[in-house]
Amino acid sequence: MFGRYVAGMSYSGDVLRTAVLQLKKGGPVLCHLSEEKVGDREGAWFLRDVFQPRISLLRKVSAVSVGIDNASVFYHSFPAEQSLTRAERDELIDWELSHYIAGYVGSDFIKDVHVLIPEAGGKATGLLVVAANRSFVQNIQALVHEKKLELQVIETNFFGATYALGMNYPETQMKRVVIAVLEDDRVDAGILNKGKLERHFCTHPENQDSLIAFIRGGAVAGKADEVYIGGAGATHAFVMAARTKLGMPVEMLNPVRKLRVKKRYAAKNEFAGLEYRFASVIGCALRRQ
Repeated sequence: MFGRYVAGMSYSGDVLRTAVLQLKKGGPVLCHLSEEKVGDREGAWFLRDVFQPRISLLRKVSAVSVGIDNASVFYHSFPAEQSLTRAERDELIDWELSHYIAGYVGSDFIKDVHVLIPEAGGKATGLLVVAANRSFVQNIQALVHEKKLELQVIETNFFGATYALGMNYPETQMKRVVIAVLEDDRVDAGILNKGKLERHFCTHPENQDSLIAFIRGGAVAGKADEVYIGGAGATHAFVMAARTKLGMPVEMLNPVRKLRVKKRYAAKNEFAGLEYRFASVIGCALRRQ
């Protein structure tokens, strides 16, 4: 196991991000980051770099983790009675999703269910359902296996970033924090209480002020201690403005904070200081390590 190479492939819109880690006894080592805008997005276009490697390092990869655009799946939160049986809960999930997804057929979707903060009184709990098209997921699985690669995880960019936060900021496992992932015109944010997701929020902010107001709403609702920002839509200028307006600690999420970086790569790292753009893909690559 140790010494092998694993790749994370993550996309948002038409932008593909790639991270390659080498697994060593002392922990994962970052060997490569890349980002490119892709014009031809037919099929599983986000896997081409490992299927048809353009650099020698990618030919060494034996396992792949995939981070998919938050906009490629459907997020939905709602309350549910804690006393429901598994069958009753599944029926409720299908009923809820049928109101939001046109022509919804339950068997057409793979549903990842996250249990959130209990409602007042303790009789109901919050559920976050992430629904992905089944054929889309199965196509990724089939293509990766066809290339005789190990598929470690298929995850959304939001959850990829939460994994990066937990791995690189272990102190957050004892706090209540907000994590916000900014990609294109969409923001996904969550309240994490000692590492556990309590709430998920999503918005398409019109401007910086509305985005800061959105984050403030989540921070106040979740009684958060601090805020972490990641994703390609983030900027250091935004983080500074958010610190001033929120009046609380706001940090740029550095997904390589606890990682070693290969010396040969570090010398020519064009993304030094911009690692927050890769929070999701690095988090996905670290998920099973």
